[in-house]
Amino acid sequence: AFLARVSVLFTVVVLAVLKMSPSGAWRYYLAGGICASTSHAITTPIDVVKTRQQVDPTLQGKTMWKATLAIVKQGGPFALLAGLGPTALGYLLEGGVKFGIYEVSKPFTQRLLATVAAFLSLPGLNSKVISLTLCGLIAGTAASLMLS
Repeated sequence: AFLARVSVLFTVVVLAVLKMSPSGAWRYYLAGGICASTSHAITTPIDVVKTRQQVDPTLQGKTMWKATLAIVKQGGPFALLAGLGPTALGYLLEGGVKFGIYEVSKPFTQRLLATVAAFLSLPGLNSKVISLTLCGLIAGTAASLMLS
């Protein structure tokens, strides 16, 4: 029941964000999700070996290569992919939110800074670097909140 409520809430939030996004912005969310999911999925075997070395006394003190061989010998090659599903799904969502919101918020932050700079007579605020930094802060915070 709890999982069903969470998934409904998540779906509502995603649909609301996409509705507020400009036409065609879904591409940013999709591309960001695919890239983040792929990059983290590729490193899953390394993470499995590192984690197993930390918790399995028989693997502690072994090199990465020797620990990898021991894990494969004990559990087969697919043992190196333990946790791949949750990792790929989690980073698909996190990357989609982070990169999607980053791209979608660029025009908004540029207009906001231009308005504030004109209002306060501070032309230095109307800066692309400040605008993109603000986008990164917004997107990173949204993605971190989503994962917590």
